[in-house]
Amino acid sequence: MRLLQTSLPVALAFCFATLAVAQSDSTLPSELASIDQQIAEVTAKIALYDGGLIKGLAEARLEALLLSKALIENRINAVEGGATVEVVVPAIQPDEARAQQLLGEMALAQQRIDEAEKEAAQGGGLVQALALSRAETEKLTLAQLQMGYLQAKYGIAFPVVATPAPAAEPKAVTAPVEPSASAAPSVSGVAWADPKFPEIDYSIAAFEQAHKEGDRISGWWAIKSEHAAVDDSLQITSVNYSAYNP
Repeated sequence: MRLLQTSLPVALAFCFATLAVAQSDSTLPSELASIDQQIAEVTAKIALYDGGLIKGLAEARLEALLLSKALIENRINAVEGGATVEVVVPAIQPDEARAQQLLGEMALAQQRIDEAEKEAAQGGGLVQALALSRAETEKLTLAQLQMGYLQAKYGIAFPVVATPAPAAEPKAVTAPVEPSASAAPSVSGVAWADPKFPEIDYSIAAFEQAHKEGDRISGWWAIKSEHAAVDDSLQITSVNYSAYNP
């Protein structure tokens, strides 16, 4: 297997000169077993859906897990003296403090996953769909955190695709939202209401849940901003609730 990343000039055939690195690599088989289990779980999840948001998130998570698996197998082969797999990546120094920090973030992500799955099991309809999509989003975040952990713990670098900068800074445009005849007025005293859209009823459960999760509310949109664990790039997830129907 050969992964190529032409935007990165350094080709590493992973080999190690210190006993400390070799000792830390002794735990890699257990990391690989955990990832294999996650791959089996997400593959089964993908098979349940013909399309849609949840399947798309699951497929993105599968790609992250497969990349992690390939690089771990490469490291194990190098340590054991087997055939190495050449991957074009930059050199990364292990950072134990960062690894421990990411372990804590992974535990919090798993807690959010458990809460969302519990909510999905108790609800139905749209509430269940929202909970399932939130759980799958958190699982994708967990897979990315896991990549960051492998990088910090073992110095395993991940290929990063560089995206060109836009030619000009785009201007933010807010499209007017036409209120429907049945639209309820904004409820006073709701902390997360966007005052620019008084025709929107922000008391609905979807907006309340988004507010609890720390999302920014703008018009019909709930917007979550976070940074990727691997390269610290900005990730923005947004959901539009204009068609929400309890």
